[in-house]
Amino acid sequence: MIAEARAAVPTARCQAILDCGAAPGLAIAALQAGAEAVVVDAADPVLDKLDDIARQCGARLIRQRPLASLDLGNVDDPVQSAVTFVMASRG
Repeated sequence: MIAEARAAVPTARCQAILDCGAAPGLAIAALQAGAEAVVVDAADPVLDKLDDIARQCGARLIRQRPLASLDLGNVDDPVQSAVTFVMASRG
């Protein structure tokens, strides 16, 4: 889905960030599966460990949710929603 949105608007800048809520284990699984970046609600010592794991996976740990974000949890057409979001973010 991210690839389709990026292909539809190749000039847009975006980063796919998986919001793992308060689940560090989910963040680790996502990083190992190839996620570009994750955001997690956790204490600093946990975030420090996740940051190290993210770097080892060639990814990023985001410690604070970006203001501009897209939640695909409750949309009918996630691909179109992603494309629309990316196009609006072109600035």
